[in-house]
Amino acid sequence: MPPTSLRELYGALTGHLKYNIPEAEYILALKLLANRPKDRPDIQILCQQLHIQTRDQAQEVVDRYIPDKAVQQLNNLEKALDALFA
Repeated sequence: MPPTSLRELYGALTGHLKYNIPEAEYILALKLLANRPKDRPDIQILCQQLHIQTRDQAQEVVDRYIPDKAVQQLNNLEKALDALFA
């Protein structure tokens, strides 16, 4: 039976190696916080895959992984979310 998930595929390819694959929400939170132009396509794809359609939903994801509002403010998260959900 073929692998049904990315984790199963990596397991089949790597055998006994141990690896960590971060959750898609975590990757999205970090990419939103970084707010790099090269991450915009990834952000859009992750939002689609995670069914994130509103600014509030994206903010909830960031809050879950990076709850420190000072860190969010230092990284101009508001600007990133405004641009994404304008």
